[in-house]
Amino acid sequence: MILLMTVFAITMSIASIIISVYLLRQTRNLKRSIETLAFGLNTRKLERRLSELAERPRKRYVVFEIVAEQDLSEADIRRSLYELAKDVLGKSGFIKSGFQLVYFNTNTNRGIIRVRESYKLKALGVLGLLREISGVQVLVTPLGTSGTIKRAKKIADMK
Repeated sequence: MILLMTVFAITMSIASIIISVYLLRQTRNLKRSIETLAFGLNTRKLERRLSELAERPRKRYVVFEIVAEQDLSEADIRRSLYELAKDVLGKSGFIKSGFQLVYFNTNTNRGIIRVRESYKLKALGVLGLLREISGVQVLVTPLGTSGTIKRAKKIADMK
């Protein structure tokens, strides 16, 4: 009877050791699978975020015409536009918008403003609010928008 109980106890011990080793191995495999899955998810998120950051914001070129009683210098127009844009958009909005007068033809009184795509409507609003440049009453008319400077210059130089 004691011999039978000893054999039973040894058999149970061996069985429990085998089961423990099996469960430990399965736990390690499961842990590796979870780590791999988590790394894969993080990698996808990271790749998506990097592609969003790498994508440059698109620019728009807004062509406009100024009707004024007197001839105006490009420097006066630039200064008035930038001051009004800073007032309307705020300093941080002005910087984020990339608002810039990139071209002005003094013969036709037409110019081009470059701005980020998301600020295009705000740039048109700035042009609509411009009423005076260096004490001269002006009327600013937007003529169109373009995605390329080349096409915008064609519009600006037409007459």
